[in-house]
Amino acid sequence: MKRNQIKAIAIDLDGTLLDSRQRISPYTIKVLQECRQRGIKLVIATGRNHYSARRLARDLEPVSFVTNNGSLVVDEKGEILREKEISLQLTRELIVKSQKIGRIYYFLVSPKELLLPPTPRSLILPLFRHLFTWKGFLEYLDNRNIVPRVRTRDVEGYLRKNSFQIQKINFIGEPSRIARLEGEIEEHNLAITRGHEWSIDVNPPGVNKGEALKFLTEQWGIGEDCFMAFGDGHNDLDMIRFAGTGVAMDNSTLKTLKESADLVAPSNNEDGVARIIEKIVLAES
Repeated sequence: MKRNQIKAIAIDLDGTLLDSRQRISPYTIKVLQECRQRGIKLVIATGRNHYSARRLARDLEPVSFVTNNGSLVVDEKGEILREKEISLQLTRELIVKSQKIGRIYYFLVSPKELLLPPTPRSLILPLFRHLFTWKGFLEYLDNRNIVPRVRTRDVEGYLRKNSFQIQKINFIGEPSRIARLEGEIEEHNLAITRGHEWSIDVNPPGVNKGEALKFLTEQWGIGEDCFMAFGDGHNDLDMIRFAGTGVAMDNSTLKTLKESADLVAPSNNEDGVARIIEKIVLAES
């Protein structure tokens, strides 16, 4: 690989760009700013919604965003390039399926907010088990970056009366129940990402981070070989495989991700993203 081939860099947030305290170090900010000065495009590619992602990456802007696992693509000027959503009818069907299985909690995600039904007592235990995993805690409480949320007992009524783009649905429950739900909704050809055994993200058909990067290569007129991508989770796998240079984080516990990557970076607590970029992209020829 020639060093000057990299024209765009896509970076996941949690477990990748952010350290374990949800911060981006001054060193990493400096390296990424130098990339932008050299004309290299930066893309924040995350499962988070757009509101949350922008708050976390505010020190890096202007950058492009791929949020809600690829359901929304926004360029560095803030213009929406593409947005996809799950229909209200299909959302109803998925919720009914989860309710028939029982003891599964869900919430709906739009670019700006979360829509949450009440938590039944029977779901308190699986929710707490989910929350006591680090990624589960981030998904549900969104850490310190509080995302606007709507709580209602009448989810369908709210959706009928209000504009709410359903770009992602998150289901949480006991592993056996989540596995059963995953099997039952496969017929809809939706994009399903398993964060861990307690939860799944459901996105519109064909949506994932890799597919979103492919869309950007077409928009920008650059080849996939010119893309570098960093990630640590299940929802990063398609992106890592798509990019000409896919980089897995050392802190990732996913064997498949590391095997699919071209490189393994130091951990997110060791400025792994910045160190690889400095070594490969910014180094003198």
